[in-house]
Amino acid sequence: MPAPSDMSVSSRLVALIRGAPTLWITSRRRALGAAIAAIIVLAPAIALEVSEPWRLMASVQPRRDAPRDTEVVSALAWSRAADIDVVLLLGGSTAREFTGSDAHVSELLTARCGRPLRFINAGTSQQTLAESWAIAEAIPDDRRKLVVVGMNYLRLEEGYDQTRRTLPIKTMPFDTPAPLMAALDKAGHPVALTFPSLKNVAWLLRQGRWRGELSPPSTLAEFVGAADRSQAYQGPHNAYKAPALSGDEKDRIVRHRIVERLTLFRAVHAEAAALWAEFTRRFDTAAGPVLYLALPESVAMAPLERLAGPAFDADMAKLRDSGALVADWRQGHGLDEADFHDQQHLLASGRARIEGRFVELLAVSTPGCRR
Repeated sequence: MPAPSDMSVSSRLVALIRGAPTLWITSRRRALGAAIAAIIVLAPAIALEVSEPWRLMASVQPRRDAPRDTEVVSALAWSRAADIDVVLLLGGSTAREFTGSDAHVSELLTARCGRPLRFINAGTSQQTLAESWAIAEAIPDDRRKLVVVGMNYLRLEEGYDQTRRTLPIKTMPFDTPAPLMAALDKAGHPVALTFPSLKNVAWLLRQGRWRGELSPPSTLAEFVGAADRSQAYQGPHNAYKAPALSGDEKDRIVRHRIVERLTLFRAVHAEAAALWAEFTRRFDTAAGPVLYLALPESVAMAPLERLAGPAFDADMAKLRDSGALVADWRQGHGLDEADFHDQQHLLASGRARIEGRFVELLAVSTPGCRR
């Protein structure tokens, strides 16, 4: 039997059926009931395996109050259907708040590069490594022109065991990528045999209530042209608004972060960096590199930087050695404390200040952009 990481949904179902007891099929009625149950279970799983979840979402234009994960899946699905080149930003809420409207950044990047490019900020609150990996897999290799991973300490708090344990709690309809399962198996943390596609079907069915009345855009020009210009720096996905927290409030958050998370970071950051290096090996190509960007921080992060900064720097160096591009934007770039809602999340003023530098970074990192 093939290893779990190499098995498709249908292969897993066959393995389960072969090992099932036969005592429950003891009459014609029970046999008929078993056949009907098998059809009900198999049909959606096979349909999802064949059609892929993002294709099923391609016709969905989510309402403005839809959950963030629904917005991200819809953006991925539309990009696949539109067959357009993509620049992707991954990460947690700090990455989510790093840019404003995707349409606005797409317009600037397209103008800077001299060719159509769709920018997708796929940052979500507490995004796991498995979710980042699955999102990147959702974009076809020939359309994924740059993957930017927004880095901070939280991105280095998932070692092998933490990553394995977070697999069942994904918030998006994607199976665990086989290369990630193989990496965990190799590290001695094998992933249990599961049937995630059945959960994916349930996820897709639940999205019906978020379906909007408008049709999704069919071209990049339509996507950009329909954008609300007033949302350039306060996009639909941006949760934080001015005013910023006080300095004392920011300091208190950082003190709590040190008490609650520093021990975990020190214990697993090297393993986390090794997993991100596996991510680099999967996605970094001459046609579409991977860029690890250490995101801006408030000066309130200084106490944590003194304690964990050297380890973070060493991990970023390892990612550079894995073949990826690396940029450290933790300090500087014309930002001040009023641009940060708290210790890390940018406000609209900060996004406006840093936009030009970020678009230029994307342009010089994306193959084929006009120099």
